[in-house]
Amino acid sequence: MILHSLELTHVGRFRETVHVGPFAPGLNILSAPNESGKSTALQAAARTLFDRHTTKSEEIKVLQPAGTSLAPRVTVEFETGAGHFRITKTFLQKPESRISQLRSGSWELLAEADTADQRIQSLLHSSLPGRGATKPEHWGFLGFLWARQGEPAIWPGLDDPDVGQRIRARLARVELDPVIEDLRVLLASVADAIITSTGQSRVGGPLRNAEDDLAGIEAALDEICKTRDKMEETHRQFQQSEAEVLRLEREHAEQSTAAASLREQTLAAERLSGELSARRQALTSAKEKLAVLAADTATLSRLQGEHKETETAHAQARSVTKESEQTLTELRTRLDARQMEQPGHEKHLQSLRSTHQCLRDLLKLRRLNADAETLFNQVKKAAAATAEIAMLESRRTSLPAVTPAQLSKLEERSESVRTLRAQLLALGLTVELTPDS
Repeated sequence: MILHSLELTHVGRFRETVHVGPFAPGLNILSAPNESGKSTALQAAARTLFDRHTTKSEEIKVLQPAGTSLAPRVTVEFETGAGHFRITKTFLQKPESRISQLRSGSWELLAEADTADQRIQSLLHSSLPGRGATKPEHWGFLGFLWARQGEPAIWPGLDDPDVGQRIRARLARVELDPVIEDLRVLLASVADAIITSTGQSRVGGPLRNAEDDLAGIEAALDEICKTRDKMEETHRQFQQSEAEVLRLEREHAEQSTAAASLREQTLAAERLSGELSARRQALTSAKEKLAVLAADTATLSRLQGEHKETETAHAQARSVTKESEQTLTELRTRLDARQMEQPGHEKHLQSLRSTHQCLRDLLKLRRLNADAETLFNQVKKAAAATAEIAMLESRRTSLPAVTPAQLSKLEERSESVRTLRAQLLALGLTVELTPDS
């Protein structure tokens, strides 16, 4: 068999398509630094020629680029006594096999899949194991001629009738060429310049220089490996920092959303404050009307009953005020707890204080609404009382005249009513709003 060229895709360090060849007739040398992929290329060629395309053993998986799930794809162009052929195989992911033959300057497809594997076996006189990857003993005569790095090239013993007969049949007509002898002499002279008769490298020779260079390269490689480890550690720290930055950005976005919500609540509180001012003006007008009604002296007994009702309402208002103060105390306690739990988040604490202030304003507004509703009811009652006073006044005109003693007593009671009304206003009907800050 004569190997013409190789094409590797997703093989070892070759993640992109790489072409090796075409090889010239005779001796070909692949020269490249260590770890460049020379052995990997030849190993991939051997696996393509002799293994099934559906094999998933470790010998095939080592061809896969490290850390990936890419499917190795290899094309081998070769020539035998039967003609010029090209075999293409894809391993592991969506495996496939295609064999073509060069005829009249163009490639003609001969077989695919398992049929292609069987066709190349017959061309190379190889065999397949029951399962798994092939070994050199399955490669036929090429198993003895193909010397691979890291594997001993062991020739079969001629005492084996089958193997010996095949070797004799292949080598019986081989004649030595004088060129080979000249090449041997040339190689011997080159070897004398490189190594001594004892097999040691000559001082100052290219082999000794190469060994020294290799030692220096290995030392440099160690330094590079250390630097790579440091860079990987730095990269890992960078990734962690990047994740932390993303987390902080998310928190910032959440806090911005909360701030926008609090701004909307502040605008709502301002609108409520305007409504509160209007309610205050209405309350002032109601007070003035109530003061005018207090001047009426004809409904003393009626107003005493209303005074009792007002005291009851005042007691209820005090109860509501106490409940509101308890609620306010609870809110302050919760605010203090939040301050102790999150001493480092001043911005968040400021937003909580604003929310607390809004809640206090809302509570005051609710309390004022309740007082205003109570006053509105009292105004309605006062209006009803005015109507009743007018009715009583009309009735009074029809009553007999009052004596001076009775009039004096009535005036005293009227003065008492004014005093009681003033006390009533001082106790429960005057609402004062004092800001905390």
